[in-house]
Amino acid sequence: YPNDIFSEILQKGETRPYLVLLLKIDDKQYAIPFRSNINHKYCFKIANNRSLKEGLDYTKALVVEEKVVGRSAHLRSGTISQVDEHIDVIIRDFKKFIELYKKIKSGEKRGKTEEYIYSMTTLKYFD
Repeated sequence: YPNDIFSEILQKGETRPYLVLLLKIDDKQYAIPFRSNINHKYCFKIANNRSLKEGLDYTKALVVEEKVVGRSAHLRSGTISQVDEHIDVIIRDFKKFIELYKKIKSGEKRGKTEEYIYSMTTLKYFD
C-alpha cells in the first residue's frame, strides 16, 4: 500500500510490522492493529500499568486475504488475556464501527464527527 495513495494505512517499514488481531466478519477477514496512544473512542483499550493508551484501533483496520498475513507474533500475557476475555465485546464493537462507517459512507450520517471518522479510517480503501 503506497503511502501517497493509502495515507491512512499505518506504515512501520519492513523491519517492524504491526501486530494485528484477525477477525472474520461477513465473509471478510479484517486485520485490526494493536496501537499505542489511541486518542479516540473507536477502539478496544487494553488496561496496562504504563501511561500509554494501548489497544485495538478499529479505525485502522484493513481487509486482508489470508495469504498476505504474516507469521504469528507474541504479545504481553496481560494483553492476550484481556483480548481473550473480551473477544465478544471486541467483535460486537467492531461490527458497530463497520455499521457506522457504512452509514457515513452512504451519507446517511454525516456531521463533523462523522467527517473526521471518514477522513481517518482505512475501511474507505476496501469498498
